[in-house]
Amino acid sequence: MRVLTSFLALAAAVVWGAKVPSLSFEKPFEDITSDGVRIVSDDFTFGGHAVVNKHFVRLTTDRQSKRGFVWSKETLGAARLPKTEFSIVLTFRISGQGERWFGDGLALWVTTEPRHVDGDNHGFKETYTGFGIIVDTFVNAEQAGGHKDVTFVVNDGTKSLDDINYSPDGKKGCDAKNLRYHAKSASFSASGSMSRVKLSFANNFVNIQIDPTNSGFWSPCFEDTVQLPPTWFSQATIGLTATTGSLADTHDVIALELYEYVYCVGAPASTDHIEDKNERNLIKIKELQRLYDQMVEDFEHEYQALKEETANTVGKLREQEQGDLRRIEELEKWVNGREIEDSVDKTLQTKLEETQVSSGGWKLPFVILVLGLGAGAAFAYKKYQELRKSHLL
Repeated sequence: MRVLTSFLALAAAVVWGAKVPSLSFEKPFEDITSDGVRIVSDDFTFGGHAVVNKHFVRLTTDRQSKRGFVWSKETLGAARLPKTEFSIVLTFRISGQGERWFGDGLALWVTTEPRHVDGDNHGFKETYTGFGIIVDTFVNAEQAGGHKDVTFVVNDGTKSLDDINYSPDGKKGCDAKNLRYHAKSASFSASGSMSRVKLSFANNFVNIQIDPTNSGFWSPCFEDTVQLPPTWFSQATIGLTATTGSLADTHDVIALELYEYVYCVGAPASTDHIEDKNERNLIKIKELQRLYDQMVEDFEHEYQALKEETANTVGKLREQEQGDLRRIEELEKWVNGREIEDSVDKTLQTKLEETQVSSGGWKLPFVILVLGLGAGAAFAYKKYQELRKSHLL
């Protein structure tokens, strides 16, 4: 009954709320620092492997072991919202070259953390106060809590990551197709390949809707009440994180829009009823401008992909070069060692030969002496025998 009451209150509050600039951003990203670094805005920080381009913020490239984040500097309390309610519309693009294996995902956080804290929870710490939406592109069938393409998580500051992932109630959220795009597909284009998630909060009631192909049509995903400390709303900040592990994907954020009230938008309005020629021409001009902007965005996406691929190739070549240099150095040491051994062998051989030559000078006198002594001994023995025969001895 309580959930139904909250839902009716939420539905009654569906209005066009004003966007909160200090807690929102969207393309194009024109702000550049004095150092020449493009930034999200003065109201947001970013870091890790995140890079800001003109038409998107790239949290991770399509490479392994990458982490990136964007985090608001201002809290919901500092934004002075008229009520304790808001809506967030996140426009993003998850794409990659992998056709079967890819991951890990992107997450939206509304927590009391004043700044980003790195961790293993999709690039965020596992213990926090608040809630988050995780777009999980890696299907882990072995996880006891099961898998949801879009997962809603809530923590009162006491739960560990295992408490949430292995909850007896299973994971909360929904499954959705087309939340991830194959970048090698012939139909892929950056400007036409986006997804949206909408989070609405009012009276401790959370409602999540998804628009996987950015068509303008929202589909229900999940809704529930949350129990959080009374002060969490005034202290809450908005954050985005994305990670890759042994598998990879490109995680781009195009816009994060926070509205003062529960925000609802339907499908794009039809212009078929417009009869005024000038107005129809104006619409055509706007459409041409939109197509031109899409072409520029597609070019930037392709340029960044080529730049990242080139950087990755250069990095691998440098690693290979370092390996080759190490092997050459080891070979030189081995060759130098062999040369030293050969030099020692040659030196010893030369010394031996010199010794043999120098030692040849005393052999001849020694032989003569021995022969002389032998001849003298023979002569003496002969005389001795003659004297014995003559009876003188």
